[in-house]
Amino acid sequence: MKSETKKDIFSANERRTIKSLKTPAKLQEFVNALEYNTGKRISVVDVLRLKKGDCLEAAMFACYVLEEHKIEAFLMDLSVVRDEDHVLCVFKVNGLYGAIAQSKFLGLRYRHPVYASLRELAMSYFDNYFSFQGYFSLRAHSVPLRPDFSDKNLIRARFVVEIEAKFSEIKHVEIVPRNIKLVPASREKFKREVIILPSYAKVAKKYK
Repeated sequence: MKSETKKDIFSANERRTIKSLKTPAKLQEFVNALEYNTGKRISVVDVLRLKKGDCLEAAMFACYVLEEHKIEAFLMDLSVVRDEDHVLCVFKVNGLYGAIAQSKFLGLRYRHPVYASLRELAMSYFDNYFSFQGYFSLRAHSVPLRPDFSDKNLIRARFVVEIEAKFSEIKHVEIVPRNIKLVPASREKFKREVIILPSYAKVAKKYK
């Protein structure tokens, strides 16, 4: 049986969409319009097809699209305490790093390519990275992870699960001491930053 190729996997319309997302900024606009996925894992193809994705699914789709446009990109995990990790699609332009991201928080999305190191890029997320309890949670970033976007992997939701598991195996670089004590986010900051509040979220009383 003949295996599917990328040309077969995507419809003509979908290929035109991918072709149109030729810059990181345009790709971030596409990601911003996605529904935030709180259900079961979906494939890279289904991010485009269903117009939804969580941070990992959207980051993988973004990495795939940038790869198609010959723009250097990879995944990077932001590791936390008492919160959910956040995955970025990191790209590099003229030797500087930027990022594309899906998030429930406004300040955890796009970064312009102005950062000289991955540490700088990761630290740019710190002040907006807090839990629904208001706890500033960012502590480390992973080394780059470059997925194998084979035809088979593009259509497998299981591939996304496998990438998620890899982040628990690869090296992470500490950027903030894990036991540091910090003042919680203000009510004003919480209201400004939280743009998607999932039904499962346990929000501290002071923010309600």
